[in-house]
Amino acid sequence: MTATVSAATDAATEVQVVGVYCKKSHFNDPAMAYCSVCGIAMAQAIRRPVWGPRPQLGVLVLDDGTMLPLTRDHVLGRAPSAAGGAAAVRLAGPLVSRAHARVELRGWDVALVDTGSTNGTFVCQPGETRWARLPRGGATILRPGSTAALANRQFCYHSHRNPMRPP
Repeated sequence: MTATVSAATDAATEVQVVGVYCKKSHFNDPAMAYCSVCGIAMAQAIRRPVWGPRPQLGVLVLDDGTMLPLTRDHVLGRAPSAAGGAAAVRLAGPLVSRAHARVELRGWDVALVDTGSTNGTFVCQPGETRWARLPRGGATILRPGSTAALANRQFCYHSHRNPMRPP
């Protein structure tokens, strides 16, 4: 059950977000304690918020080993369509809806949105022991280490980012 990924035909424009530069001029999420590139403490930087290009926010690892870099939104399902610059990720499985869920990059956050799936979208955040079902059309912000289930398929969100803000 491998996943197939197809990108939208129109080129995605570079998304600009508000961030801060570390002492070595690497662009970062203002909530980060350390630079995501060089690891220097952000306390050493002049934390003046500026607009800049959003870097990759991590990767989704599907249950079949497929890796999806988080540089754009993704639509996941049995027969998804790429729209609005999102990549369409085809997931084989009888319980997966045509367009089951969407992974949206919102500023520096990664959100999982149920797109009205029939068999549900579930999330288990790091440190949790139970799965939480998203309401139809509902969304949640994923934290690094989160696992999501789209009917009988799963993926995990991995990121080197460790924001200072609480979960």
